[in-house]
Amino acid sequence: MILPLYGIHDSIINKMDSPDHTQMDHLLFENRERIKELTCINQTIRILNTTYPVDVMLQQICDILPAGWQYNEHTVARIRYGELEFVSSGFIETGWRQTQSFTTIKGGQGSVEVFYTQEFPVIDEGPFLKEKRNLIDNITMIISNRLNNIELDEMALKRDENEQSGEDQEPEEAPLSHIDSRQLLQRFLANQNTTINTLHELMPFKVNEILMVATLYDTFSIENEGKFIEHILGEHYQNNIISMPRITGVTSIEEAKRQLQLIRFDMVIIMGGSDREMPFQISKIIREKNPVLPIFLLTNHSADLAYYKERIVKYPTIDKIFIWSGNTKIFYVMVKYLEDRMNVDNDTQVGLIKVILLVEDSEIYYSRYLPLLYSSVQEQTRKLVEEVHADNMIKVLRARLRPKVILVSDYEEAMKMVHKYGDNLMCLITDVEFPKDGVLVHEAGFLLADEVREVVSDLPIVVQSANREIAHKAFEIKATFIAKDSDSLLQEIRSFINHQMGFGNFVYRDGTGKKII
Repeated sequence: MILPLYGIHDSIINKMDSPDHTQMDHLLFENRERIKELTCINQTIRILNTTYPVDVMLQQICDILPAGWQYNEHTVARIRYGELEFVSSGFIETGWRQTQSFTTIKGGQGSVEVFYTQEFPVIDEGPFLKEKRNLIDNITMIISNRLNNIELDEMALKRDENEQSGEDQEPEEAPLSHIDSRQLLQRFLANQNTTINTLHELMPFKVNEILMVATLYDTFSIENEGKFIEHILGEHYQNNIISMPRITGVTSIEEAKRQLQLIRFDMVIIMGGSDREMPFQISKIIREKNPVLPIFLLTNHSADLAYYKERIVKYPTIDKIFIWSGNTKIFYVMVKYLEDRMNVDNDTQVGLIKVILLVEDSEIYYSRYLPLLYSSVQEQTRKLVEEVHADNMIKVLRARLRPKVILVSDYEEAMKMVHKYGDNLMCLITDVEFPKDGVLVHEAGFLLADEVREVVSDLPIVVQSANREIAHKAFEIKATFIAKDSDSLLQEIRSFINHQMGFGNFVYRDGTGKKII
């Protein structure tokens, strides 16, 4: 049956089913509804990207929701979040309802509800089009992601306050039961009855707003040489179309201050240019206003690296340094690095998501290596997800099952991650020479591999070094060796991800273990 146009009564609907009704009418109707849905989503994102209080944002969203539904003049909405309740103008509760609930990472319960105020013909889900189910699901996901980000900020701020006051932290939950580290993602996908709710609960923190501070020259260089916009808003978000970030560029400290007052940013990227003091001046200002906002320094002058590292030791207002060598995929890496760090605790507990631990202290090398590693992991995850017979939205959600990549730079932090995520570790990729107890140790990677194997005996390990002569030592401990200066580095990473870690043919089963064709 052809879907009815807005405001058409039964007599006219019958005419729509007649041969005289043209396909063009139907296409116009479909296009009109999709535009309404996209407008509703865009307006919701725009509201959530402001710095308004939660109650103001949710009320504004409630006010604009009815316009996204088919019979918008006879539509009302209600949003609940904890003890808060928001309704649109003229709200009445009826039996013609669509609803989607959500739970935030701190356990807050909420829901988004849409009601028709009068009876309309039954179509897909009662009087609602099936596309409106997708719309309310997407709106709910976007809202819950924003609320999760707010709660994570509050938790991080409380943690920092506790650390400063010397108060004890709440004990961590007991680790999940051990899972074989080979065939990890495949086993999880194949043997778990992964519900939509679980998928929605993964990756609660998303980078939605980025403040980028750069000179006009640097901005031109990025766009001209690396096709920046194409990569950061193109390739990156073919993996997750729900959370495309907005990038706000400024060229001065005063502009940055102004934007920080208007927009709630999730991360800041500062380009290190000719003025080497500027990154520290602006990061100090940001830290005074928002002590938990992640700040990354991106420089294309490796000669300035030693200066920046020395300054960060004295004035730790910058969280991480990355090197831009003309490959704009580094921007994608910075976003993923932050999201993985913020989401790893939640995702390893909620969804048994696995962790790839990378130990590397060279900014130059991890800036080169991470794009290759993420590319390989995303490629393999995408292949597995595509083999599942599901609609596009479910495939987008299942892409969240990608293993987290956690980068650390010294021995102690590496062992901390091993003890914390041991049951979820997928593999260890380690440099050979890096700091241990504050001192550079030439064979720290081998010492780390030995200690890690005492915790996870069968963990796949990659040893990386520019010194090919130590390859035999890697083989002696049953580890894979990859030369850092290899011309086939990407192919070797892909080979390890695909074969050594057991990404193979994918089989999906339902809750009874029955294979789904």
